[in-house]
Amino acid sequence: MVFLLDASGSVGRKNFQRVTRFVAEVVEVLELDRSPGSSVVSRVGLVTFGDIVTINFYLDTFGSSDDVLQAVNVRYMGGATCTQDAIRYDVTFIE
Repeated sequence: MVFLLDASGSVGRKNFQRVTRFVAEVVEVLELDRSPGSSVVSRVGLVTFGDIVTINFYLDTFGSSDDVLQAVNVRYMGGATCTQDAIRYDVTFIE
């Protein structure tokens, strides 16, 4: 699962914090922890965008829920909303 978060000025800092809290709540219910002999059921990646697109972490970056939860605390960017660039970038991210 790749989360694509709008961190532009039109969202605002408070709403962006709400969105990152939502992502954390979703991550908490996913089975992410890798243990010996078991397969990973879910993987999580995170992309934020405003003026620029930023890959915060890839699908295979973290192997535990705790690591993902720490990494979800990303910086609010502000700026313009470049949704089209983010969608194009996200498509290449998961291919």
